Amino acid sequence: MQTDANPAGIESEVQASYEAFQLFKKTSLQQRARLLKTIATELEIQREVLIRLAILETNLTEARLHSELTRTIFQLTSYAEHCAKGFWLDV
Repeated sequence: MQTDANPAGIESEVQASYEAFQLFKKTSLQQRARLLKTIATELEIQREVLIRLAILETNLTEARLHSELTRTIFQLTSYAEHCAKGFWLDV
């Protein structure tokens, strides 16, 4: 279980996120799509562990959490497919 963060911990995480973004923004659309698909795959692989932990932390039902995880995996996969095609760049 995660403990509450302190201001220094929050600042450290924000800085790490910024640094990760600086690398990520230089990746190709195909690399970004692969990352999203990899995240979706790993979430599916770890489904049962994630659900059990989420039940303890949120007190939501198992059915609700499975539904939310399925939706998240679908969104990541869908975003990956659209990212790889780059259609949104013409907007």
